[in-house]
Formats: sequence, C-alpha cells, structure tokens
Amino acid sequence: MSASLAEQIAMFLHQEGLAKWVADGDGGNLFIEVLPPSPDTCIMVRHTGGYAGAGIPLIQPTFQLYVRGDTDPRTARDLAYDALKALRYHEGQLVPGGDAVSIVWPMQDHPIYVGIDENGRHEYSVNLMLRVNEQVR
Repeated sequence: MSASLAEQIAMFLHQEGLAKWVADGDGGNLFIEVLPPSPDTCIMVRHTGGYAGAGIPLIQPTFQLYVRGDTDPRTARDLAYDALKALRYHEGQLVPGGDAVSIVWPMQDHPIYVGIDENGRHEYSVNLMLRVNEQVR
C-alpha cells in the first residue's frame, strides 16, 4: 500500500465513522500534519517520531491525534476518547492492504487537554505508538 501510516490512521478513523477523510483535504474534517482554521470539529494526525526496534524486525512510529472541537469542551473531549477507544490495542491492518500492525499502543490512558484556541475552541491530544512488522511492509 502506498498510503503512509498517518494516512492509514486517518482512513481507519473514517471507516469507524469518527471523522471524514478526503485525501485532498477538501470537504473533510480529518487532516495529515496540518490543522486548518476550519471546520471547527476536526482531527489532525501528526507523525511524532518513534522508537528504535531494538534489533527486531519492528518499527515503532509514534503519532498524535490532535482533536479540535467547538466552544463546548465535551465535543473535542468525546471525539478524542472515541478515537482513542477505536485505536487502542488494535491488531492487524488498519485498512485493507495496509501495513501489518502488531499493536496500537496508547501512550496515555486518557486524552490530554491542550486548552482553548484563539477562537474559543477546545483542543485535546491523544498520543499513540504503533508496532509495525517491518518484514511484511
């Protein structure tokens, strides 16, 4: 599959009905590496590095889901929790033809409250580590 792991996470969240993934970003509310000023409620998937595989055929990239809602803090909080629940401990491909994920590991048990942006919208983040079998990539 030619889609990056970040795109595969976005496609998975779309399949789960949590946000709308549109590859070119136009008309969706799920983005890769950027957080545009609109729409209010959206998710950004950002690659944040990773960990060395310790000599085994695994890569362990890390990702952040940055969730923005509206002026009601529950909107972003609930969406962040739902995304965390959907991805937590997932095993196998995130999407058909995707990378062989041995597990999606949450780096915290709960989303982290980031604060309020300049437009009064509440923001949360979720940090994840994926273990991906490099031999099957």
